[in-house]
Order: sequence, then structure tokens, then C-alpha cells
Amino acid sequence: IAQAGFINSVRGGFYGITQVGASSWTSGDFVGVAQVGAITASAGTFKGLAQVGVGAFSWRESYGVQIGGATIALGEHQGIQLGGGNYGKNVDGAQVGVANLAGKVRGLQVGVVNHASSLRGVQIGLVNHAEEGGLLPWTGFLNIGFGEGDADDAFAWSRREPSQARR
Repeated sequence: IAQAGFINSVRGGFYGITQVGASSWTSGDFVGVAQVGAITASAGTFKGLAQVGVGAFSWRESYGVQIGGATIALGEHQGIQLGGGNYGKNVDGAQVGVANLAGKVRGLQVGVVNHASSLRGVQIGLVNHAEEGGLLPWTGFLNIGFGEGDADDAFAWSRREPSQARR
């Protein structure tokens, strides 16, 4: 049901309600309500309501809310990242923090500095950068990226032949 201690570690998957300690770590899947580590909370794949720690990390996928000084999702992240610094390889949802970095963003970035390799959503911040998809590559305050699904080119729909656009 729960794992509570100074250092919590599971080699493999954790399926329960919570892991709580100074450090909570699962090498496989964490599936539960919350994984809390005062210093770190990390999992291969995180599926839960919240992953909380000074550092909150997932190596493969994460679903839910990551909260920490630094939040890192090395694979797909679906949900919200709240931290001083946030990184997600691909984010479907939101990043809110001082600095937000991501590959593909489908959603919202709010911070002082926002970066997306590919943007399908909104960036709100002092410095916004979107390599692909944004109205402008660099903006202050607001940047919007329009896209059609998972298309690699955000404006591909505008260059289609009329016969292609109707398909």
C-alpha cells in the first residue's frame, strides 16, 4: 500500500498509494497517488497524481503533475510540470516555472524563459523561443504556435493544394 522511510527504493515497479521519504526511487513503473521525496522522487515511468521533490524525474514517460525545484521528463510527459526549471522531451499539457525547456510542446509554457523545438500552443514569458511552429522564432511576452495534430510542420495545412486540404 505504502512505502515510507528515509530512503525508499524499488527495483522494478511500485503499485500502491504512495512512496514518501527523503528520497523515493523506482526503477520501473510507479503507479499510485503520490511519489514524494524531500530531495528526489524518481521513476522509470510515473503514473499518478503528483511526483514531488527538490528534483522530480522520470526516465521514460510521466503522467500527472511533477512538482520540484527541477522537474525532468526524459520521455513523453502528459500533465503539468511546476518547478524552478522544467525539462520535457515532449510535453502534452503545461510547464510553469522560471525556465521551461522542451522538444515538442502541445500546450502551454509559462515562465521567464520558454523554449520549444516545436510549438503547438502558447508561450507566455519574458523570452520565448520556438524553433518550429511559433508565429516568430523569438518573442517577448507571448508566442503562439499553430499546428495540425502531430504534423512536423505547423503551417503545412496552409501550403496544401486545394484537393489535399479537403481530404
